[in-house]
Amino acid sequence: MSDRPTPWQNFTGQYIAGAWRSGSTRKVLENRNPYDNALLTELSLGDVSDLDDAYQAAATAQKAWAQTLPNERSALFMRAVSVLEARHEEIVD
Repeated sequence: MSDRPTPWQNFTGQYIAGAWRSGSTRKVLENRNPYDNALLTELSLGDVSDLDDAYQAAATAQKAWAQTLPNERSALFMRAVSVLEARHEEIVD
């Protein structure tokens, strides 16, 4: 495993409207390794206002996505595939 932190090692909140943010509640969910019960991370939980914000952001993004031409959508997905393939070992680790 690499010494540099990966995005999922620092994940503590929600990705809403293009930005990471903490949930609006004070509740925290512990994410544990199912094999040895080691604490992987703690996630700040959201509430209904976070859900509403995420829904509104998705509704806004959908309007732009609907206007995207099929070849542009395909290119975006192919770039995502390339990143996943290039970082396969890191993702699996």
